[in-house]
Amino acid sequence: TPLSMTDVEGGVDLETEADVEFRDLKSELDMVSFGGGLRGQGNAGGVRVNTDGATVILEGIQGAVHVEGRDLRVQLRDMRNEVRVVTGMSDVLVEHSAAAVHVENDFGDIVLNDAAGPVTVRSRDGTVRIQDLKGALDLTADGPEVQVSWSQIPADQNSSLKNEQGNVSVGLPAKGRCRVEAVARFGGVDSDLAAVRVSDDGKCANGLLGGVDKPVISIDSGGAVYIGPSSGPAGQ
Repeated sequence: TPLSMTDVEGGVDLETEADVEFRDLKSELDMVSFGGGLRGQGNAGGVRVNTDGATVILEGIQGAVHVEGRDLRVQLRDMRNEVRVVTGMSDVLVEHSAAAVHVENDFGDIVLNDAAGPVTVRSRDGTVRIQDLKGALDLTADGPEVQVSWSQIPADQNSSLKNEQGNVSVGLPAKGRCRVEAVARFGGVDSDLAAVRVSDDGKCANGLLGGVDKPVISIDSGGAVYIGPSSGPAGQ
């Protein structure tokens, strides 16, 4: 039977093997578990959880969220403050985040949707998919596929995407303003944006969107690179 909490105030420190559920807290929740999962909706404070082999599903958290452990299923939605996930052999989903997001994951996939703040990703042996990005991106991966689509490009922050072995696909909004630099070390570069021109040897591309040279979006791929328009209404 899960440990259940509702409308609890003040600091909460838990060390447990049980699953934990909560709703409508006003607490700083710190949970250390040995295989127990955490599910919660609504907290005016933050959440910190360290567990392995479990599910962590959180929604509507106002404070900072830190998740650490291995072999996890992580789903975070409507995060209003900083998000930090450090894990391995896990599947990570973060949707509707209003502040900075930092995700590290080895041997698992990362999906981010609607990220407003700056995003940092470190990935190995997994795919990375980021949609509706509105902030700067610092991404280092060593996996089969990286897909990133901006709906807005921040005016004052550069972005860097590097995938050591696999392909990189980047979508940019029609009214975006930035400089694009792309290199495909062992593949080719394909651009569907008129402003981003591919070199004669097909190994690199560069161009100015909106006629500006800042900020810079730098793309480095060990495979192939595709640069095109953002998909969906947000990219129109």
